Amino acid sequence: EVMRLFPLISPIWLIVITAFVGFYEELVFRGFLITRLKVLTGNIWAAVLISSILFGVSHAYQDNLAMIQITVIGFIFGTMFVLRKSLISPILAHMAFDFINLALAFAASKIPVEEMEKMLSQ
Repeated sequence: EVMRLFPLISPIWLIVITAFVGFYEELVFRGFLITRLKVLTGNIWAAVLISSILFGVSHAYQDNLAMIQITVIGFIFGTMFVLRKSLISPILAHMAFDFINLALAFAASKIPVEEMEKMLSQ
């Protein structure tokens, strides 16, 4: 998926972009939204839930299943933020998650389709 979206960008730049996106998304969805939503709702867990849903919806371009999965991941990152009282853990976790997905997507893009179908059918 990533390789189809950015076919002309080198793998190094994709790593840089995903690191920036992980940092930025945590800053916005956990650091900013959760703290503001807590003030509005009076409940930190409602704030985490709302922020997680918005995080998932912001990834709607992927597909419905991915949106649900990303909402759950957002809730996990939000819980890390609340329990650790710091953005460092969710930022690092998000960057690691994106890097692993990028590495898998890059590796899969180098495997011929026929070979991948054969691996999946076994």
